[in-house]
Amino acid sequence: MKKRFFAALIAAMVLTAAAFAAKKTKIPSYLGTVTNEDGVCVFARIKTRVFLDFVIPDGITAIASEGFSNCTDLVSVVIPDGVTYIGDDAFNGCTSLKSVTIPEGVTEIGYSAFKGCTSLASVTIPASVRTIYGSSYTGGAFENCTSLKSVTLAEGVETIGECMFSGCKSLESIEIPESVTEIGGGAFYGTGLKTVTIPKGVKTISGFGGCKSLESVTLPRGVTTIEKYTFSGCTSLKSVSIPRSVTTIGEEAFTGCDNLTVQYDGTKVQWKAIKKDEPIFYNTQVTKINCSDGEFSKQDWYKS
Repeated sequence: MKKRFFAALIAAMVLTAAAFAAKKTKIPSYLGTVTNEDGVCVFARIKTRVFLDFVIPDGITAIASEGFSNCTDLVSVVIPDGVTYIGDDAFNGCTSLKSVTIPEGVTEIGYSAFKGCTSLASVTIPASVRTIYGSSYTGGAFENCTSLKSVTLAEGVETIGECMFSGCKSLESIEIPESVTEIGGGAFYGTGLKTVTIPKGVKTISGFGGCKSLESVTLPRGVTTIEKYTFSGCTSLKSVSIPRSVTTIGEEAFTGCDNLTVQYDGTKVQWKAIKKDEPIFYNTQVTKINCSDGEFSKQDWYKS
């Protein structure tokens, strides 16, 4: 009875608040805040706890910043068709959240939107989503979702933001769609990934440092830059094949990859021409690069 009461109360709060916004009337503080921009009602902050399961009412077109932040009793939430944007920190700290339905039509997911949802085990990102934001300062959309095991990224997603899945230690596999052209720094830091294939549209590689279970990685022909610390601390990484399209390798890109062997599909002359911010193989056993025309030994690296 108590659960139904609170669910009904919150639903009424949202609908009433939207009506106030449409009339441009000042909204009572106990209803939370709703803004109306160009006729768009934005459901923002709830000031009463949400209990267990919650279905957001139709008519809402965006979940604003901190909409459900720290609603620690929330177990599941259904976001209705018509919502196009999930704001920063929208569900940050919802530690009991196990299930979320993101509808087709959402195009952007904000910084730290689901950060710290430690009970969330799976999520599907629909094809309508183009950008999933994140940064090392504000946090990634699914950062520290420590129970997250299954992620489905539909074809259509273009940007995986910084720190997006950082700290998702239960995430062992993911298929990155061909539509992705950008992977932000730290996007998969500290995950349980064992293998990863980078799509051919990505030109700059970053974001896999601290993946201690990562054993193999496939880099596409066309990639031009391997950023600093990209695979730093990937202690299980045994081999990597670097395409000859690479022109820059950042500092400590492979630091701590203890058992690494390196294949390069260009010549020794081409390898030497790559801009390298040394050391790129710090604290590894790498002493040679296996090029298409033979071995390039470590003692040759600094020869003019």
